[in-house]
Amino acid sequence: MDRQIVRSALKGIPAKERELVTLKFGCGLSNGEIANVIDKSESNVGTVLYRTMQKLRESCHEAL
Repeated sequence: MDRQIVRSALKGIPAKERELVTLKFGCGLSNGEIANVIDKSESNVGTVLYRTMQKLRESCHEAL
C-alpha cells in the first residue's frame, strides 16, 4: 500500500486516535503501556484502537 494513502488516512482521524496509533505502531507500546501513558483503561485503549484501525482500513481501501 502506498505510504501517501496511509498518511492521508492518518490525517483524516482525530488527533487523540492518531496518538494511539503512533504509540502502538510507532513506539511499539502494548495496550497496557499506552493506557498508563494516557491514563485510560487498557480495555478502552483496545476498543479505540480497534475502531480506529477499522476507520483507517476503510479510508485506505476507498483511496485505492
